[in-house]
Amino acid sequence: MTQPIQVQYENKVFKPLTRVRGIREHQTAWMVLCAPKSTRALRTTAGTLNAREAQAMQAVIDKEFEHIEGEW
Repeated sequence: MTQPIQVQYENKVFKPLTRVRGIREHQTAWMVLCAPKSTRALRTTAGTLNAREAQAMQAVIDKEFEHIEGEW
């Protein structure tokens, strides 16, 4: 049985934030951890756009895509 659940790490213990089905109290089970995704690394590598820059970029993209002919 595979069941994704959200947990919170608190006082060195993982606490489920949703109901866990199919596991009895004190039963041993396996858990796979996935840390929350971080966008900080991407922002430092690629940077971010302010609203004016994003609008200017969107205008360029829209203009370029007007010229595409045929199917992709």
